[in-house]
Amino acid sequence: MARPTATFLDDPAVQLAPEPTHWPFKVETLSTILEQEDEPLDIIIGDKGEGAILAGAGKGLIAGPTGVGKTNVGLRLSRCLCEGSPFLGFPISTPQTVLYLALEGSPRMLHRRLRKVWADADSDAISRFWFAFGSLNLGDANDFDRFDDWLYGLNPDVLIIDPLRNAHPWDENSSSEMAELTALLDIIIRRHECALILAHHDRKRPPFTRHDSGTDRVRGSTALTGWLSFVLSIDREPGNVKDRLIFSWPKTRDAEDLLEPVVVDFDRENLDFIVAEDVAVGGKVSDDAILTAIFNAGGTMRGTELIDGFVHGAGAGERSTRERVRALVKAGRLIEYVAAADLQKRKAKSYRLPDDEGLEVE
Repeated sequence: MARPTATFLDDPAVQLAPEPTHWPFKVETLSTILEQEDEPLDIIIGDKGEGAILAGAGKGLIAGPTGVGKTNVGLRLSRCLCEGSPFLGFPISTPQTVLYLALEGSPRMLHRRLRKVWADADSDAISRFWFAFGSLNLGDANDFDRFDDWLYGLNPDVLIIDPLRNAHPWDENSSSEMAELTALLDIIIRRHECALILAHHDRKRPPFTRHDSGTDRVRGSTALTGWLSFVLSIDREPGNVKDRLIFSWPKTRDAEDLLEPVVVDFDRENLDFIVAEDVAVGGKVSDDAILTAIFNAGGTMRGTELIDGFVHGAGAGERSTRERVRALVKAGRLIEYVAAADLQKRKAKSYRLPDDEGLEVE
């Protein structure tokens, strides 16, 4: 079997049918459309309304920086899908058969995680979960054919690939190459009538960047992000709360309303994610973020630029940011001074790291 591609019509051996003598689109009047009822949405993960985060034949992405817990999220989501139990409070009404394809890590480590995630699960849910560890290159014709045949035998409702980067050889910043990849993934979705969820890395971001900066944060061409049904982005919560994360939804194509970010606590014992009640997203900035911003600015920074950067660039609260800066000064981790250029504006303070000597300080 030859690998199907998006450009198979370029093959001279393919005989094209004559051009149709009529326009090949179905044209409807507005009156007809208004009188019709929408077909019910095939919902896999609901949005708590009439829409969906993931619908049948949908494609989602779990995005985040290295080490934030994308694999743990994927494994926990797998159990929720197999049980038909809520994920982050969002309903999964019908149990699904899930195939989890792990393309990195070690089998021992992954097996340990699976034992934690699936502890006390019922046998019916366990029977719906398939796990595979190995390698996959969708750009190789033989690999694609073997993978395609293998999926016919397992017939999953949802296929999870973790991570996407290890499943293909192409340049993720190239629109044309990502279009070829998404075309192949679409073939898998159509042939096997499954939904697809991918784990993927974020771009590297500078200190002043919103955690909810939309799909621009996802590494690679917009040909990938434009193709997706949903993106779930994971960030560490700024501050000193261990294992506290921010989950946001920069894209949900089939949801009825915009889904708000939530603060989530990670339970290491069970590898579970619990939405923190009555905890607002943002508003606070960590000491490390402030010190890193000043370091990246060359070791010194005007106070107005520092505060504005976090307030307007990272969504932090002005009052809480000023309080953290004052606390760092009091602890001796920052030096407060008035630069020579600001001597006439006695309130225009600047800040420097303690090991930066030779700066003009009054």
